[in-house]
Amino acid sequence: MPFLRKWIYSGSVIEAEEYFAIRTPKSIKWCEIGNKPLRGKKRSFTSEEQQKINNRNAVKHLWRLLNSNFQPNDIFVTNDFREEPLRTNGEPDEEQVKKYIEKYTRKLRLIYKKAGIEFKYIWVIEKATEQGKIRIHFHMLLPKISLDAIESCWSEGGCTLRRLDATRDYKGIANYLSKDPTLGMNHKKRWGQSKNLVQPKIDSRKIQYPGGPIKPPPGYKEIIDRSYWSDITGLIRYVRYVRMDGIDIAGRILQDAREAPDSINTE
Repeated sequence: MPFLRKWIYSGSVIEAEEYFAIRTPKSIKWCEIGNKPLRGKKRSFTSEEQQKINNRNAVKHLWRLLNSNFQPNDIFVTNDFREEPLRTNGEPDEEQVKKYIEKYTRKLRLIYKKAGIEFKYIWVIEKATEQGKIRIHFHMLLPKISLDAIESCWSEGGCTLRRLDATRDYKGIANYLSKDPTLGMNHKKRWGQSKNLVQPKIDSRKIQYPGGPIKPPPGYKEIIDRSYWSDITGLIRYVRYVRMDGIDIAGRILQDAREAPDSINTE
């Protein structure tokens, strides 16, 4: 079982994880490690445990998609309904909401095309119970454009618009869009995305144990360096860096972002 260092590149954020692999990536030739540290025992998970693992992985994936595709001054939209689409039993109808989102994205696509800006998006439907009443609305992430143009495309209810802040690391927003149902309200999430989103890049390499220091790349600031225990792989070391100098991992120059007065930071 090889000891791996996995690098994850998503926009302005770089993550590194060191752990024992359960399955060896095809790009790595298996070899025996001489000094074996503590690692997780083989075990099966209950459906509840597996669901928690799946939820954590889904939030990570959403977070990395946000970092890979959106940047400071892009737009965080929250749209609600003046008259909520309901099923016959009085419950909010999520399928009907998706039809409204499809209509909304068609209008948005036209204004982005007219402005000469690539149109891409991530949307999340939120169904929440507040004070005994079920309320449904949706959030959407969009590239930077006129806020008035975005607002003009929605006529079914309220439209709240905010700019993404200058942190370039939007884990807080991913957590906000994936609220835990134990927080006092019943949340049921549905989310979708455009097909043109940039995917995070992952590079796994076999290293000797222990891995030694993980040096930050030039122009990046260390945010987290910690170790924790996993029942699957045993001890894991995790490091995260955020770009500070306006150049992303692919070497492309990005325009300096000026934080807008209505910026959002949910972390």
